[in-house]
Amino acid sequence: MSIGTSHASTRIRAVIYDPLRQQACLRCGYRWWPRQVTRPVRCPACKSAYWYRPRQPVKQAQETAGKAPQAPTATPIVQAGAQSFQAALEAMKTMKQAGKSWGEITEAIASRFGVVLEKDQLKALVR
Repeated sequence: MSIGTSHASTRIRAVIYDPLRQQACLRCGYRWWPRQVTRPVRCPACKSAYWYRPRQPVKQAQETAGKAPQAPTATPIVQAGAQSFQAALEAMKTMKQAGKSWGEITEAIASRFGVVLEKDQLKALVR
């Protein structure tokens, strides 16, 4: 007597996936107890469908031949917690409303908060 393919695949999955263990999202770190025997479809906290896979590091694209790769543009100089992100956003919005140029805003944020941002990054944060 043969076993149907759907039953066999469920049996194989049950061997690989242990439903009796507490599960942990490798994306956000949330831990929970599953309600079903099969692997959960997504993380209940962050809703990621890839909760069982760790995040992969971002691959930097190489520039055209002959050019050196660019260094990361956002480099925090001030210790974490010294200035809040909300204060930086409010400062950027205030300067933009006052009619300051993107260059002036970049210099002010770099000197005041210790973070160097590009024009496109500033525009995305101000909007």
